[in-house]
Amino acid sequence: MVGFSDTIKDLELIDPPLQGAQFTWSRGEVSFQASRIDRFLISPEWSEMFNAIKQFPLPRVFSDHNPIVLESGDWDASPSYFKFENMWLQADGFLDMVRDWWNSYVVMGTPDFVLIQKLRHSKKDITKWNKEVFGKLDTRRHKALMELGKLDQIAEQRPYTTEENLKLLDLKIEIYQIAIAEEIS
Repeated sequence: MVGFSDTIKDLELIDPPLQGAQFTWSRGEVSFQASRIDRFLISPEWSEMFNAIKQFPLPRVFSDHNPIVLESGDWDASPSYFKFENMWLQADGFLDMVRDWWNSYVVMGTPDFVLIQKLRHSKKDITKWNKEVFGKLDTRRHKALMELGKLDQIAEQRPYTTEENLKLLDLKIEIYQIAIAEEIS
């Protein structure tokens, strides 16, 4: 460890502050142990080249380590185009719902015009259903991870209550199910 610390000092590497937590590793339900093991180290040149550098932990799901993320600046997300998601096929009643929608559209014209119009209507209905009923996976995942992060912060202060242990288990199951759906997607 002394050699590693000397190398960090010789290279003048910077450890950006960890935001939102004190530790990146913890274990133990009866006797809590924790440490800041994981970190990013950046050079002074890199620090000058990129602004707004932030290092923060993500919630632990199945490991005793918190994954950490390094962000630099704000990135704008571009709008995405409609894509049919295979995971929707796993939702109960999805195919019946699409069939009912398709049959409910009344469009007159040539066959290719009818097809295009029905596809447009389907796109709107599926998008609305995804947003209101199925839910966007990234939103569901983000919410579950935020709740898991709150529980991680509680664990740094005190042992979990029985209710919090059940909530932790439910969140891990939900995150696992979301991961399966994302894999199918």
